[in-house]
Parts: sequence; structure tokens; C-alpha cells
Amino acid sequence: MSGAISAGAYTAGVFDFLIQALDEWENARTGKYLEKGDDPGTIPNHFVGIKAMSGASAGAIAAAIGAVALADADQKPIEFDTYRDGEQKIKCYLPKIYETWVVKPGLVAEGEEKIDFLQSSDLDGTPDKAGDFSHTLGITPAEGDPLPVTSLLNSRLLDAIARAALALNFVKASMLADLVRRDLIEGWELPPNSGLDGDDIRLVLAELINPSYDLRNVAGLAKAAGLDRGTVKEVLKVGRSSAASGKNFEVWRAPWTDKDTDEDEGVLYTLISRKPGRVKRFLWCFGRLFDLVRGGKRSVAWLPKPAVDKPGVSARVTAPREGAVTPRNDRQ
Repeated sequence: MSGAISAGAYTAGVFDFLIQALDEWENARTGKYLEKGDDPGTIPNHFVGIKAMSGASAGAIAAAIGAVALADADQKPIEFDTYRDGEQKIKCYLPKIYETWVVKPGLVAEGEEKIDFLQSSDLDGTPDKAGDFSHTLGITPAEGDPLPVTSLLNSRLLDAIARAALALNFVKASMLADLVRRDLIEGWELPPNSGLDGDDIRLVLAELINPSYDLRNVAGLAKAAGLDRGTVKEVLKVGRSSAASGKNFEVWRAPWTDKDTDEDEGVLYTLISRKPGRVKRFLWCFGRLFDLVRGGKRSVAWLPKPAVDKPGVSARVTAPREGAVTPRNDRQ
């Protein structure tokens, strides 16, 4: 990808649409759009893979952030608020790219953004070493001199953009889940004398860490971990006991589901470290009430819905992922 200064936003936009087009092609080729009338037999049966990406200047930024966005499975397409039938409804397919080139850079901060190019926060002191992506930390003034100006515009905004673009929360959570499952990380020592197999506990904890979900139910955990529901309930009980208080494996139970009569699918759990904030909990609860009263589909843009296990999950044992701890044959 060539250098283009601020026109790198166009390069990034083309790359974003390319990934969307390739995904749509793959979905049609594998028969995922049969209900829409797309016959896989009419789709060219090519498999397209991007082996490498490179670029210069703006192109290098677009390529690097594009690679990071593809690695981060937490990237979900954002749709336009309104669109006409037959028109492109996806505003951006990889939001991380769109935010980097369109949303965050600005002379005046708008919306949820708190930093812009015209602020003077870069003159307030030296930056944190971990967040000094613009490499201004090593520029120190002579004794008695003021902090040197390294940029006409506020370079801290570029640091903030880079920090957000390179954040891989989904990938980190996935790695943590795998380490917990394999018992290869410190700080996750299990409580003694729980009466449960340690591997069983770690399998459930790994699924509670799974970043694909905000909240889990017993049925979903049992299917994903390859355990019976009774064992999962015992593990959750240990996670909510006094022995788990303040530990990494402490479990939180969503209070608005406490009265649900279906303990296997209606009651929801997560780790205390992943407990949603007050605002998110309020929006989730209000959205649930909205669905019950109106019976309509809520707008995800302004009333988010938590990612949870789908109802009707089977309790059958499934094969674990490659490299995961294998459930014993006596588990049903």
C-alpha cells in the first residue's frame, strides 16, 4: 500500500471493503446464504487468502492496523443508521481501521473523544513510557529550560490512536483462557479440598473467560467444556463461595436473572473481573424490559445486548479444541 498522508483513509477504506467482500464471497461459496437464494454452485469455488501486507507511510499504517484488526475477533461491523434497499448498509467492516483514520483524528474532539490536535496536553509533562508511541520521552530539556515542543500539533493524540489501534483485548483474553485451561499461568491456583477435579474447574473457568461471550449459562458452559451440568453447577458454586472471594476465579452471577426459573439456561454468570459496569448493566436490563414490553428488536447501536449462550443448547459432550485438556470418558 502506497504512502498517501491523510489520504491513507481512502486506502484503509478500500482495504476494509476488500475484507468484507472476501467474507461475503466465502459465505456465499460455502452455502451460508441459501435462504437468500444464493446457490453455492453458481459461485466461483476459489479460496482467497492474503498471505502478506506491506506499505509505506500511510500505507504501512493501514496495513499494520488492518492486520491487527483481522487478528482481533472482537471487531464487529457497524451499519449505517439509515440506508436504502440495495445499497451498502455496512458503514465499516473493521471498526478499528475506521476509528483510526476517521473517528479519532481531529482538530476538535467530538462525541466520546477526549483528546484532539489543538489541545496542549503534550506540554503538561512527560508521557507514560508504555504509551510513548511518538517517541518524545527521550527528548529532555536542558536544566532550567521549558519542555521542548516536539510537534506543532498535540502528539499525544497520535499516542492515544496507536494505543487503541494496537489493543488486542480479544486475543489477550483468548490466550488467557487457554493458559488457564492448561494450568500454565500463575495467580489461578484453585481452592484446596473443593471436592472437584481441578481439570473440570479449569475447563469451566476458561469458558467464563471466553471473550466471545459477555455472560454464560450452565447449559452453554456444559456443552463448551464437555462436562455434565451438575459438575458445572458445582464449579460455579465454588466460584461464588467465600474461598473464592478476591481470587481470579471468583464468579459473579447476574442479579437480574436470579429469579429465572430455568437455572440451566436463564441464570447468567461471568468472572468477577469481567463484571459489567453500572451503565452497561442498566442498559442490558432496560433492553431486556424493552424486549418484553414492546416485543420488538432493539437497536444495538443505542441499546446493546449482551452476548450470551443461545437458548436450547444441548447438554451433550462435545470434542474439545486441539490442545485443550481432554474430558474423561466417564463424563456424560
